[in-house]
Amino acid sequence: MAGNPEQKLKTALVLSRGLLESARAGEWEEARNLEAGRDELLRESLGVLSPQGAENQISLIKEIQEIDRQITQLANEERPRLVEQLAKFKKGRVANRAYRQG
Repeated sequence: MAGNPEQKLKTALVLSRGLLESARAGEWEEARNLEAGRDELLRESLGVLSPQGAENQISLIKEIQEIDRQITQLANEERPRLVEQLAKFKKGRVANRAYRQG
């Protein structure tokens, strides 16, 4: 993707904010989709940071890191519920299979 590193970081920040909103809404599939695009922008921009505007670039990176911290916290809070749902799903599948065989 063309563009200067600072512009890519700004776009990555916008995607990070969307990712956080998706995580807060429990829309983890959407969050994963946003993360993929954002990660590509971060890889492209972090490899070519420029001395011009370095202070602003650092500020953008710190804000993205803070958003990532919040998303990680949400994911950790959501994990037990997802594990429970998966266990119920597996138990239902086993029961369904036993019913069809029996």
